[in-house]
Amino acid sequence: MPAALLASQPANREYRQLQQALAQWLAAPVLPDSAARHQTQYELVALNLERWRWDGIPEPEYILINLPAYELEVIARDSVQRRHRVVVGKPETPTLSSRLSHFTLAPDWHVPHSIATQEMLPRLKKDPGYLYRNNYRLTDAQGRGRNPWHINWSRVTKENFSYTIRQSPCCDNALGNIVFRFANPYAIYVHDTPARALFKASRRALSHGCIRLQNPMLLAAYLLRREGRPVQLPTEDECARMPRSRYVRLSRPLPLYVRYAICTAENGQLRFLVDVYHRDESLRQALFGLRP
Repeated sequence: MPAALLASQPANREYRQLQQALAQWLAAPVLPDSAARHQTQYELVALNLERWRWDGIPEPEYILINLPAYELEVIARDSVQRRHRVVVGKPETPTLSSRLSHFTLAPDWHVPHSIATQEMLPRLKKDPGYLYRNNYRLTDAQGRGRNPWHINWSRVTKENFSYTIRQSPCCDNALGNIVFRFANPYAIYVHDTPARALFKASRRALSHGCIRLQNPMLLAAYLLRREGRPVQLPTEDECARMPRSRYVRLSRPLPLYVRYAICTAENGQLRFLVDVYHRDESLRQALFGLRP
């Protein structure tokens, strides 16, 4: 029976590494005044092992974005090939499973309706020139270009806002110089950003919901080399001067997983992270019950 139970455990890398780090951690002595903290940490490891039972990753090569770690890792041959800092959503970025299929150089940005009505509309009521100064183009419901100075913005509300706002490729484009695309029901993507100082922050839940990536051209180069293709990526200045976006489709899409694990294993040691989206307590109670 013990052998059968052990054989049925998940084989994915994250589960194995966390389990091995837990065994090493449990073997260390516990001081009497640390017992309560030790139990709390044990429960955190247990519930994250449970998550990896539900959402294990079967492929040997993949991209993993762990939201509480604010990191993107490229995993191959059971080891980390690349690691990038990320900025995740201030409202929750959802977990998902997909495949990174293509990326766009010098992208334009179609402003989501929520951002257009909640953030840009108040600015337009005060200053319609805001669009021109930031390289935005305004179109109506029929797709016709509109001059923002010719619109009575005082009559426009969140409810009757019928315009589309698009930002052309430029140095200050919200998507930066490159965006990585993968199918998902949340319109989530990974992209560059002109606000690169944000990567210096220790807690980086600061975006609208998409995932901003540090050094994104290095990831693009890795994806091209993986397919044996020449790496001919433009510089930042060249991207800013590109009149049109350039699409690069991958012949070997790479599996991509966005997961939520506040306890990970780093070099055989447990690493405890902040529960930035407050997702752990309900699962902890389901596994261990209410604390006395």
